[in-house]
Amino acid sequence: MKTIYLVSVILLSIIPVFMVEPFGQRLSYHLFADQRAFLNIPNFMDVVSNIGFLIFGGIGLVHCFIKDEKLSWKIFFMGIVLVSIGSAYYHYAPTNSTLFWDRLPMTIAFMAMFTAMIGEYINPKLEKPFLIIFLIVGIFSVIYWHLYDDLRFYYWVQLAPMVTLLILLTFFKSKFTHTYFLTFALISYVLAKVVESNDRLFFELTGNIISGHSVKHLLAALVPLFVLQYLGTRFLFVIFVNMVLLNGVCHP
Repeated sequence: MKTIYLVSVILLSIIPVFMVEPFGQRLSYHLFADQRAFLNIPNFMDVVSNIGFLIFGGIGLVHCFIKDEKLSWKIFFMGIVLVSIGSAYYHYAPTNSTLFWDRLPMTIAFMAMFTAMIGEYINPKLEKPFLIIFLIVGIFSVIYWHLYDDLRFYYWVQLAPMVTLLILLTFFKSKFTHTYFLTFALISYVLAKVVESNDRLFFELTGNIISGHSVKHLLAALVPLFVLQYLGTRFLFVIFVNMVLLNGVCHP
């Protein structure tokens, strides 16, 4: 029954997309607070603050191949690595055209994590078919925005996975332990969006040391770190219970 409710929420969430008037990307979006150059790199802090995506995404990708994690997790970390490149490229020369290469890998990562969580919380058989569907939907949303300057579908693709993750963590039981790392990942993402929306204010509050957008990159990079922690420490819940019981028997 809970699965039916979840699917209903996901499907119903698309309705407002068709009720809202199309809206495009404001050019003022590219006017970030910290535009200082260093070492001949424009917007230096916004460019180099993407290093966390490269580090944690790369480590996560290596982990996934060594431990043979599900395809969705591999694509998630691959997307994170590509985010580091795409976002750095965008911030080096912020325009709508370069923003496309920032949003495309970000969407791939969103959709891959979305699929992985559905597979782990609902039914593992759904992972591969849903991965193809969600990746197509995500990539379409970015291409549609780029061609028609309409952000409605892209915003839905950003919001729907996060809402779904919140529902899964709150109302569903995972077969794995250490899911609190996923809660930490969700909190990090929410905080990243908060500081991003206060880019200039954060820059002023820190005495022009670091902007909200740069901090957003650092906080968002914690998402793959926490996911990596989750994948690296989790057990199947049945195995975990057996270990606890066995430990209790061996150490009365």
